[in-house]
Amino acid sequence: MKKREHFTSRAGFIISCIGAAVGLGNIWMFPYRLGQNGGAVFLIPYFIFVLLLGSTGLIAEFAFGRASQGGSLTGIKRAFEKKGKKGGILLGVIPAVGLAGVFMFYNVVVGWIIKYFTLSVT
Repeated sequence: MKKREHFTSRAGFIISCIGAAVGLGNIWMFPYRLGQNGGAVFLIPYFIFVLLLGSTGLIAEFAFGRASQGGSLTGIKRAFEKKGKKGGILLGVIPAVGLAGVFMFYNVVVGWIIKYFTLSVT
């Protein structure tokens, strides 16, 4: 078995998790959502739900990964195998479909960036 890479510090791991969880879409949409949903009053339920739902998903993903001594997808695949179900075979399709959706979104954003950059230069 080949040796796996590890994070060199706990801070690097935490920053990596935050970067993966937040994403650019959340940063871009947050000011709009804040203005549309009541300003500062929106912040309290927003942070409560982000902490409750986000921490639950993160803990579950860590538990699957740690139990399988691999990534979270490996853990979920092994859970399917333990139950004798064949759904674990299709797990490789889920990230591919998700990435295709993300790439389609970012292609539009990059198109806007190029358009407005050229308009500002000319």
